[in-house]
Amino acid sequence: MNLTWIAAALRPRDVAPHPNFGEKGGGDPARYLAAITLGEVDRLRTGASGEPDLYLVPDPAIGLVANTLRADTLESALYVLVDRLHERRPDDLARDAALTLFACCAAAELDDYTTALRLLDYEIGFSDKPRNDDQRLIQIVLRLQRALRLRDAGEPFAHDVVRALELLKVLSVERCTPFVTTHGISWTSLETLAHIKDALEASASHLVPVEGPDPDARSSPLVPSWQDRVRARPSEQVFRITALSNEVYSEYVAQAYERRLHGAASWTLGGPARPDLFYSSLMFELLAHPRVYPARRELAQLRFLQAASPSERLELSEGLRLLRHAGAHKELDRALRWLRAGGPLGALSRDARQIVRMRLSRPLLRIAEMKVLEGAAEMLTPGESSRALDAVLASLREGGPPPAPAGWASDLVRLEPAWLAAAALGRQSRRDEEVIDLLLGALPPGSDSGDELRDRAIARALQDVEWRNLSPEPTQRAADWLRRCGTAWPISASVVSSRLGIEEPSTHDSQLGEIAYKIDATVQGRALESDWIHLAVETLRRKIREVRDAAAQGRHAFGGYTVADVASGLLIYLDQEELWPDVVGLLLDPQVTREDKTGALERLARDLHTLPSFVGEALRGGAASLMSTAVQPFGAGITPYPSAVRALSVHGLLPPDTVFGLLATFAGSAVPAERREAARTLALLVRPDRHESWMDYLSLQLSFDDDVDVRAWAGRALAVVSSSNKAAEVRIIALLQEDGLLVPFQLLRTMKDLASQLPVSIQQEVSRLGNDHPSSGVRSAAAELLLG
Repeated sequence: MNLTWIAAALRPRDVAPHPNFGEKGGGDPARYLAAITLGEVDRLRTGASGEPDLYLVPDPAIGLVANTLRADTLESALYVLVDRLHERRPDDLARDAALTLFACCAAAELDDYTTALRLLDYEIGFSDKPRNDDQRLIQIVLRLQRALRLRDAGEPFAHDVVRALELLKVLSVERCTPFVTTHGISWTSLETLAHIKDALEASASHLVPVEGPDPDARSSPLVPSWQDRVRARPSEQVFRITALSNEVYSEYVAQAYERRLHGAASWTLGGPARPDLFYSSLMFELLAHPRVYPARRELAQLRFLQAASPSERLELSEGLRLLRHAGAHKELDRALRWLRAGGPLGALSRDARQIVRMRLSRPLLRIAEMKVLEGAAEMLTPGESSRALDAVLASLREGGPPPAPAGWASDLVRLEPAWLAAAALGRQSRRDEEVIDLLLGALPPGSDSGDELRDRAIARALQDVEWRNLSPEPTQRAADWLRRCGTAWPISASVVSSRLGIEEPSTHDSQLGEIAYKIDATVQGRALESDWIHLAVETLRRKIREVRDAAAQGRHAFGGYTVADVASGLLIYLDQEELWPDVVGLLLDPQVTREDKTGALERLARDLHTLPSFVGEALRGGAASLMSTAVQPFGAGITPYPSAVRALSVHGLLPPDTVFGLLATFAGSAVPAERREAARTLALLVRPDRHESWMDYLSLQLSFDDDVDVRAWAGRALAVVSSSNKAAEVRIIALLQEDGLLVPFQLLRTMKDLASQLPVSIQQEVSRLGNDHPSSGVRSAAAELLLG
């Protein structure tokens, strides 16, 4: 048995050909496999052809393994390799075990755990009762790999870990068959095998969580306690892999330094190699060490940071897959928001379709998969979304998705992503009625009533459901639920009542919440009694005084409704002008926090076209104080205060030169948040009948910003003037062609009120979006715009 194969996978530096000693591998396929593990195949070149030597090696499996590490050939190479391994009884158990490790890594990338586990079971069967230490080593390697893949698949895995620990206890590396190591090291295969054994012990000892749910782990004395794990001697091989990762990070920082300080003035022939954590992550996968989970997360993060060209961005589906497999929910949420906003949508839909193909059984359909399905639902076909919805509903019937591998999550953390996924998939597959029944069924009267977190989670899902096309029966069921349970679940009740257009039972325990709800009802056309309006005005006056008095004493409240925002709603929608002095006094009070002012200022800038003259004069006189509002207990904000700049600019309370200077300062900032504020202000400031040339130029410049939010807001400003500005027209067409959802949605929403004035070229591009865009939501928005 040639244990060079095992070293090639688990300790590759000890057997790989070393360039300083002129080694070319000597025709030994195992040594070429080691070069593959290290990512150093390109060093092994023939003189004339320039092809890597591995393609000339007699063992064709080496080329297949190399191809499983490439995205474009992974799938085809994997299944050929699996067929080769199943063809016959292995001549060399070590060779087939090493190849099986690589096949399992490739199958995991495709979420094909069935193939990985079937292959592992097949290979384990040949040495299940090991007769010597070579076979014991093979069993340990395969058992730990199966444990990792079972853990990834959400299945019990501790039995394999315990079996590996039993074999490690009796394994003697001195009795293993020796092999030839590379000239690049000064020790023999005995020490190499000792390092491999240490690394396998570290993997086995840490693979089972300290508080694992598996009874096999709890009952076995071989599984170390957390104290023993802390005291254990670190594995030298794990240090090696970590050092390799650190080298990659160092190279990444060095290249970023060069780009930052030299930029376009510096050039090199061919360019530097791209730093990549793939091979250090691969080594953890082959070793079945639990450090693989943070390694997957780190590799995904690096991929997202490096994705600059279109081809690299399309590969980000692999980044999503890595975040899913790492159980990195926070990072996954951010990645999904980023991809949805700015694309590439192809990367998002590709990963979602892999989930639909391979992960719809409950153990595999976990929290992370639910998040991806929700984010990508509108890119799926109705058939795909219907299949996925069936799986989500089945998962919910069985208690919801399980947490990340060997992890734990509260019921609400597990259930909310499934509810949101069901809502998004139901909308795409036109099965909203089933989803509404499911969601309202999760809010029954009884002991759970009043759980605000559950109420908010269901309300978020209910907002995503398409209510417009409900038939009479589900509409009546929703109305019945509102009558029976609305008081117990007020947040969801507000959503249901607004969607159905019926009166909601008075359920708000907050006076501000009650007033806000009533104002919202007024916007939807419901009349309010004058006595109630008078009482609301007096309540808001009293609360404004309370906020100012508390601020004078250095006390501030956060979260929920803000009184100035609610009061501004009463001013705008119900014309209660007697509230103006109170609202203006709060806005100009320097001791009141930005938190208490922002909602009102944004509403005044967005929803009110004309201010009463006395209000305008008061705000004009206090503009400097308002823009310098600094009270922000949880960290410094942008200065000057952007919401104040926006409201004052929109209502013409600042000199034009001042407005230009402030927005130019924001637009020229290196901080994306400040550039967003410039673009947001321009989107409100530019109107068809009132805009200056500098606004058009600044909007045009910001529409090329790297930040997708900046481009979206700037595009809204350009859309307003596109009928009279050829440069704006051309830029709007380019923005509509961008990948992602945010920019097209923002533009289509803005242009809806300008449909009759749009140039023909823009109308043609909107028509193309209505037919060809990958998102059903963008297609619908485009169709609505064209219909007027």
